Amino acid sequence: MDFHTYFSIVNSADVETSIGRWMILDYPRHRSTLEYSVSSDKTWTITGTNTHERQATYLNHLGIYFAWGYEVSDNPELPWDTGRTANVIENRLDFFYGANIVYSANYYSLDSGRCLVPKVVGGGLELPECQHRFFRFFNSLLKKEGASEYDRLTLETCSFKLVQNPWPAI
Repeated sequence: MDFHTYFSIVNSADVETSIGRWMILDYPRHRSTLEYSVSSDKTWTITGTNTHERQATYLNHLGIYFAWGYEVSDNPELPWDTGRTANVIENRLDFFYGANIVYSANYYSLDSGRCLVPKVVGGGLELPECQHRFFRFFNSLLKKEGASEYDRLTLETCSFKLVQNPWPAI
């Protein structure tokens, strides 16, 4: 399976028809990292971990899944007017085929997780329509505010402009 075939399957996720084709697992699984400190006598001490919190598996093809929740920054620089949103955290979303990562992207968790919006590659405000469609599905899958609230937050609050570009390259 090549990159374009994979994303044609993932991007065919439609809010109205495909929610039931995905299963969410609530356990850390991928991209775990240990946080540690080293003392002057070169003793290592594990101080914490960072990992994805959840995973969604496509039931029609169990090799296709994505994992999310790995925190990248709790104080990210935002490309839109920051007075419009509160409690923003930047997280990572990884797409897998089998045990292999095929794509990784960052996203923002707005207002303490009320809505998840993509971080545009390059930091601008031009959001590929296919990513917008996927994140609309993603929010609905997680039973967040829903598609209409997602549209309002991305297009009005965050000022994204939809463009007909393909998924950004890896």
